[in-house]
Amino acid sequence: ESVRACEWEEGPICQPIVCGAYPADGWTVPVGGSNASKQHVYGDSFVGRCKDGYQVKNSGCSQQFTATCQLDGTFSQLATCVPVECPKYCDTVNKLTSNWQSMPYAESDMAGSFGSQLNLKC
Repeated sequence: ESVRACEWEEGPICQPIVCGAYPADGWTVPVGGSNASKQHVYGDSFVGRCKDGYQVKNSGCSQQFTATCQLDGTFSQLATCVPVECPKYCDTVNKLTSNWQSMPYAESDMAGSFGSQLNLKC
C-alpha cells in the first residue's frame, strides 16, 4: 500500500537544539547550580561570574553574566573575564603626588591593577 502526500509512514523525529558545554575561560566560575561542562540545550542558561580581580570584558565593571542557549545552537553571550584595572589617579585641586605616576603604564588612562595600592603624598 502506498503512502499519500503529507502523511507520515513514521512520525517525525525531533532532535533537541544543542549548544553544548559553555566555553568558560580559566577566570570564570559558575553561579548557583550552573555547570559549564553540561550539554546545554535550547532554553538552558549558564550563569557565571568572573573570579575576584576580574570583570566581564566591555561590561562596565560587571562580574556576573548569563548566557542562554539560542535557537541557532549558539550561546547568547560568550563572556571573557579580563583583569580589573583602576583608573589613573588625578588630583587637580590638592596637587598630591602618587606612586602610580611613576609606574610604566601611567601614560595611559589605566594606572593600577586589582589589589594595587595607591600611596599619596602632600
